[in-house]
Amino acid sequence: MNQLPAFFYKPGNKYGDDFIIETTFPGGHRAVIEEVFRAKLRHEQFRKHYDNVSLDYEEIHRFQPYRSVWQEVVKKHNFEGQTLDLGCGTGTIGRIILGTYPNSVLTGVDASPQIAEVAKKFYASVHVGLMQNVVMEINDSSYDNVVVCGAIHHLDDSCFLRVMLRSLQIAKQSVTVTVEDVPPEYLEAFIKANSLKVMYNHAIAAEQFASSLEPPWTLVEKIRAVLWDTPAYRIVVSGTIYRFERFKVTKNP
Repeated sequence: MNQLPAFFYKPGNKYGDDFIIETTFPGGHRAVIEEVFRAKLRHEQFRKHYDNVSLDYEEIHRFQPYRSVWQEVVKKHNFEGQTLDLGCGTGTIGRIILGTYPNSVLTGVDASPQIAEVAKKFYASVHVGLMQNVVMEINDSSYDNVVVCGAIHHLDDSCFLRVMLRSLQIAKQSVTVTVEDVPPEYLEAFIKANSLKVMYNHAIAAEQFASSLEPPWTLVEKIRAVLWDTPAYRIVVSGTIYRFERFKVTKNP
């Protein structure tokens, strides 16, 4: 049995993992454990926050500007077949899709059990859990389309990239994502009101992701629009809707 080089081993560490963690993660094992607990706490607070607003969720989103933008997107592009809706909420985007493609089959993913119950009225099934975890458990090429609206800003940088890449693996036809350009003043207001940091700005990362696409995927449309109007904070949030499509690569004869 081959052994690792001697420098991988430290006193009290049989497999060399101490060396790797202590030399690559600031703070070593203690920091790793603390970060795991902090992440679990953030996720639990996130779930509770949306459970608490579940009764008002529909009313809050009823007249938000993103709805009309998505209605135009759905009319213009093909959403037939099986669609996976990450961060589906109460099913707003799914209902817009069904309005144009009534035979579509929708699967939702949402972190809030109470909000997911509403989506179950319109979707074939809804997975309750964090999208960045659920999406990794879904079989490749199980869906024709993947959509994300009003949810990608809840992911940190690493999870954002993971979900984007995994969506391209899963979708056979298209990936359509709303990327919110959340201003710093909105982030600060949300944290102050809810004592919860669960929002991130991925506007730059999304542009880099779109520009780095390779066949068989291509960016077919990019729409900049006002997405939210938040009277409580008196802040308007804009963003970009990206439409990626998979195309067949034909071989030269």
